[in-house]
Amino acid sequence: MELFLQWCALLWVSTFIITGLYIIWNDKRLTTIPSRALHFSPKRWNSEDARMLAKRLANSTTQSNDVLLAGTGRKYIIVGGVGLLVPFSA
Repeated sequence: MELFLQWCALLWVSTFIITGLYIIWNDKRLTTIPSRALHFSPKRWNSEDARMLAKRLANSTTQSNDVLLAGTGRKYIIVGGVGLLVPFSA
């Protein structure tokens, strides 16, 4: 019985460690920009760029109603979701 408890404890600890390592690995991949993306978009926006754009658009005379198409009068009911999204690496 003691051997069984040791194996259970080892399994629990190793699962905890593997999960922690996966979370660290996943966070690192989510916070870095792949070189493939940098090739197509070398200038990345930061929060200051977004604030400057928002200020410029707020002072702009263009109204969104002028740009949008006229409404159709139809109503839609959205049902369901996207499900599981799995990223694929090339």
